[in-house]
Amino acid sequence: MPTAINHRFREHVAVEPFELIGRTPDWLSRYEIGKSYDLGNGRRQTLSIVKLCHQIVHSVIFTFSVDSTGLFDGVYVTSDYAHAAVGT
Repeated sequence: MPTAINHRFREHVAVEPFELIGRTPDWLSRYEIGKSYDLGNGRRQTLSIVKLCHQIVHSVIFTFSVDSTGLFDGVYVTSDYAHAAVGT
């Protein structure tokens, strides 16, 4: 069974990193990430499950995203691990 788990960690997930355009957000500005990152110009890429876990574990900001109807549509993570905001 450990082989199956190890195999899954090599899989990749789609993410969309955003460039920092303002000051680095902190805990107090966690709901205003749009002021710090260019959320209109992300560039889609993939991360391994392990790298995504590192982003989450080392996150400074971890907040949920909802669409215009209020339905969950992703997560924003700002991490010390890569110094970039990542939307999934």
